[in-house]
Amino acid sequence: NRPEAAKALAYYAGLVRLRCSEAGSAFRVGVKPPADYYNWILPPDTLTLGYCVNAPRVHDGAGFVVLLNANGDPQTFNIPFAPGRWRQIGNGVTIDPAGLPGTSVVNGAQSLAFEVPGLSSAIFMDGF
Repeated sequence: NRPEAAKALAYYAGLVRLRCSEAGSAFRVGVKPPADYYNWILPPDTLTLGYCVNAPRVHDGAGFVVLLNANGDPQTFNIPFAPGRWRQIGNGVTIDPAGLPGTSVVNGAQSLAFEVPGLSSAIFMDGF
């Protein structure tokens, strides 16, 4: 299905651009990071996984929260946002480092529940 493949390629290209950006330097670490550089979010459903990276910021780049849902049903994640101003920048279809349309800034230093649709993902970035 060429239209679906084109959408997937556009999404992956957005992920690559993000990783190569100044904010994405959090994913390009040349030395061994501290043990808590990645913090795992492990919901009860074994088909879900999340992680926080560079949150709080200890390296160049932004802080990120990445949520992955391989279950066909929506799943709720409890996100432990580090201090900062966070916004959703990815939803499994679109990547927008300026923040996805219709999303608002989340003040960090709190945990919030967030539902990820089935077979999808969500990416949050701080610095807003």
